[in-house]
Parts: sequence; C-alpha cells; structure tokens
Amino acid sequence: METVLVIWQLETGHKQFLPHLGAAIKNIVVSPRSASYAVSLSDNSIMVLSTSELKPKANIAGIQSHAQLRRNRASRVVPCLLHPTKANILLIATPSNQLDQQASSPYLQTFDTYSDRHVSRQALARTNATILNQGPDNAFVSEPDISFLAATSDGHWLASVDEWQPPKSDEAFQNLNVERKREVYLKFWRWSEARREWELVTRIDSPHPSPEEMGAESVLDLIAAPNGQTFVTVGADGYVKIWKSKVRARPGASAAPENQITWGLRKSVNFAKRRRGDGESLPLVLAGETGTPKKSWGNAAFSEDSSVLAVSSPDAGYGSHEDSLIHLIDPNTGNFRQTLGGLQVGRTTGLIIADRYLVAAGTQKLLVWNLVHSRVEWSYIITELLPTFVAPTLHLAVDLKEHAIAVAATITTKRTRRGKIVVWQNLADLSPSSVHDLDSPVSALRSAGPGKGFFIMDTQARLQYLTPVLAAHASVASIVASGQTVEESDENTAHAHALTGMYIVDTKSSIDTMDVGVDADAEKVVAREKLEEVFDAFETYEQGAVHIAFEQVLELFARKPLADDEEADEVDMLKDESESEEASEDDDDSDEDMWGY
Repeated sequence: METVLVIWQLETGHKQFLPHLGAAIKNIVVSPRSASYAVSLSDNSIMVLSTSELKPKANIAGIQSHAQLRRNRASRVVPCLLHPTKANILLIATPSNQLDQQASSPYLQTFDTYSDRHVSRQALARTNATILNQGPDNAFVSEPDISFLAATSDGHWLASVDEWQPPKSDEAFQNLNVERKREVYLKFWRWSEARREWELVTRIDSPHPSPEEMGAESVLDLIAAPNGQTFVTVGADGYVKIWKSKVRARPGASAAPENQITWGLRKSVNFAKRRRGDGESLPLVLAGETGTPKKSWGNAAFSEDSSVLAVSSPDAGYGSHEDSLIHLIDPNTGNFRQTLGGLQVGRTTGLIIADRYLVAAGTQKLLVWNLVHSRVEWSYIITELLPTFVAPTLHLAVDLKEHAIAVAATITTKRTRRGKIVVWQNLADLSPSSVHDLDSPVSALRSAGPGKGFFIMDTQARLQYLTPVLAAHASVASIVASGQTVEESDENTAHAHALTGMYIVDTKSSIDTMDVGVDADAEKVVAREKLEEVFDAFETYEQGAVHIAFEQVLELFARKPLADDEEADEVDMLKDESESEEASEDDDDSDEDMWGY
C-alpha cells in the first residue's frame, strides 16, 4: 500500500509529493475554503494539512490497535500495559493498518485514557514506511510483530519482544525452512524525558536460541519483577532466563554512570529436562522423538515481593491430552522449590501470584492453589464457567491491592461472538463476585491500577472500565494518585471556578485579610502524600467512602472558615485594641495640658 499523498495541478501537470505518511490513505476531503486537506489514514488517525505548504496542522488519532469487523475471525491478543507510575498512560502495540488482521504491530502507541487523546507513536521494530516493501515476486514483505511488552515498576525501563519470519509461500518457492529463518529480538528501552520517547539501550539477538542450531526459538512470555530492574523471559527452548542491568565499565569514558547501563543475562534455568534429586527424570518434554519442537506454551509470574517465580510448561507425561506443569523457582539462586503436576488445567494462558494464592488459567480449568498449605483452594471447569468458550482467547488479570482477579474470554454462538468477564473479589471464595457480558470479543484485560478494578480492550479498539462500587473512575483517580498535572481548556477552567464558589466556603469577612497575614491570591498547595493518604484510607467497597474522601479533599484544598465564636472573639479583641489606643491618646493629651506646653 502506498503512503504517499500526490497533488496534481491539472493546468500545468505539475505534481507535488508528500511521502511517508505512516499508514495507507483511506479518504481525502478539502475544506470549504480550500485552505486545508483532511486525510484519513488506515491507522485510525486523521491528518489535517495546509494546502499552501503541505505541512500538518493537526493530527487526530484514537486507539490504533487491531480492530476486527468480521464475526468469524479469531480475536487477536493485543500487547499493552498501563504505565507503572502514570496510570492514565496506556502503551499499546499497534499496526500500520488497523483493519488488516494479518498486519504486524511494529509501533508503540502512547494513549492518555484521562483525556482520551493520542499522545505519541514510536516504532519499536523495523518498519516498511521508508523502504521497499515488496519482494522479487511482488509479494508484500511483512514487518516484525511485537508480541510482548513489560516495564519496570519505576517506569524508567521498557522491554519488548518482536518476531519476524518469512511467509509460508517462501518455504515452497525457495525451498527453505521458515522456522530456521525466524528472527527474534529482545530489546531494552530507557525513557528519555528530554526527547519524550523511548531510547534503545540494548538489543539481544535470539534470546532463546534453538538447541539444535535451527534458528531462534519463540519467546513465550515476558514479565517484569515487581521491584528492581529485572525482566524474565520464557522460551520455547525450555529455558527461563533472568535479565538484569549493570553499569558497563569503559576505560576513559566520561559519560555519567546512568548512561553506561547495559542489560545482560544473569541466570538461565532449564525447566525442560531437569531431574529430581534421586536422578529420576520428570515427565516433561518440549521436543518430539526427532528433537523438533512439538508443543510449546508457557507463562511466568512473580510473587509480590519477587521471592518466588512461577513458570508453566507443557506436561508430556499426561498422555494425549494437553496439560501443564507449574514450577516454583527461587529467582536468586535458580533452584526449583516445587513442581506442581496433574492439575488438569490444560494449556495455560496466564499465571498470577496474589498474596498466598497461585492462580492458573488454562484451556480446561481455572485453578487457585494455596501456596502456604500446598493444596488446591478451588477450581472451575472452564466450560461450566464460560459456556461455548473458544480457546485460547482466555485473559487473566489481578488487582494486587484488593487481591481480586478477573477472567475474560470470548463466547461464540451461531450468530454472535461476544465477550464475558468474571471477577472474584475474594480469592478464598469459590463464588464469583460478578459476571458481566460484553458486546464484543476481548483483545486484552489488564488491571486499571491498585484498587481501581480492571479495563478491557475489545476487538473494536475500545476501552471499557470495570471498577468496584463507590470507587473513583480509574483514569481520574490515577491523576490524583500519580501527582500529575493536566492542562485544562478554558471551558473546563470556567467550570472549575464555578464549582469553587459552590463547594468552597467563602472566608471573606469584614476583617481585612492583610490584618490576619493571609494573601487572598495565594494558591493552596497540597502535597501528593496527603492526597494518597486520603484515597488509601478507605476500602473501595466501603459504604460512604466517596463522600468521606470528598470532604477530606475539600479540607485539604479549602481554608476552613472561622467559626462564629472564633470570629466574635477576634472582633472583640480588635475592639479592645482600638479602645486601648484611644485611651493612650487621651492620656498623652492630658499630659500635654499638665506640663503647660
């Protein structure tokens, strides 16, 4: 597809070109006065151009993730995450063509959920916007696809995994094995506040190479540790690898230490062919008899204190049915603490550790394992929980503050495909807290922030929030909790001033403000910690929590008016001072008369 805008002058035949728009052009309209062009692009954006200079005047964009219009298409899983320190900032892997289900996603979109506005878009992988995108046989050359995103808890580091392999047509045309030509890159990015974008610091080629030197194996999962600068990848080669940062020492380097940081492998644990202490081999094989990969899936999860790492992998000893093993690993030493087998969860699609519970979501069962008592707390058969469930579109998310989990899936009937989300507020309780139906299949399910519920991205590139009763909206609460400032429009400012007169008590009285040492024009500054104390003091389901929090926030921002008794005492004090001054003046006059001056 062409991404070039061409303007023809009919009288002279002269042509003007505006190349590299970033996405295919869908529609063009001209303003009534012919002063601007509005170009609609396939990435869910509109660009307004000046007709005289062909320079962009405005760019309007929505969520640019994959959108699905056909009912019979399987829904894609969209890699996305909320910024760890700015909970209103959503990072999404996006394609150049939103409606093309086969299109790869090499871009990272930053979207502000509070203002519902596009912030920026950055390429994290190789793109075809500026290079030839057709092969010798005129076939379209695909772009690498971002499969995973993860960020450290401080929001300074971002890790991404992108994968590319030749199309299947090249396997017969050029007689090559496309599996051996697979390209997999693990990239570590650092946020640059000056440039307002992610800067590439380290690129790892083939983080999980094939044991038989048949190319790069796929990365099955990527997660970040809850604390510290640590990432973990699970590969189809049967290894879980722990990546950490370090300062790269360079003789004579004058750069600051923070600019000499690089990322590397710190520990590699083989969970595919490990043995017990007595020498007996575990029934776990990721390779067939010929040594070629036959089954590969896996997930990873950290405990809240990063002391336990849980990894799931295929269990080849369970017969012809698919089942998974779950390994509990010490991330500091790489030692296996326990291996859970025979769980009958099927093919795992998500792992979570919340408090003392390990939650495993699979194609056959949703299981909650008590890590303290080493037993199954409860389990649900997926077909009973979600009838007409279609694997493997099962999503799992956790709210670590409330220790609540949510499971979302796509429900398929003869006429419709829709989503359903089930929430457990208490992991010790078998019964779900709530069940909600969605009108579209689910593409992603994530936590909306500590105590703020969950958000769902559907196949129509829409965001929907599922928040607890009486809890503040996730996007608004995240602004207050993160201490961010939002630029307001004139209209919003006018509304804010109107509400000020309505809710904040007017403290003006007959006493001049200069007499009590208060500047009427001074703004009240409230520390971020004070606001966090207010919002963290109440449980989200507690009755009346919003009303009490609202009153406490008003007390922080508004000066408390003087009470009637205090005001009367202050007025009496001022009267006494004035009477004493008059008495002193009378005494001075009497002294002057006495001395005969």
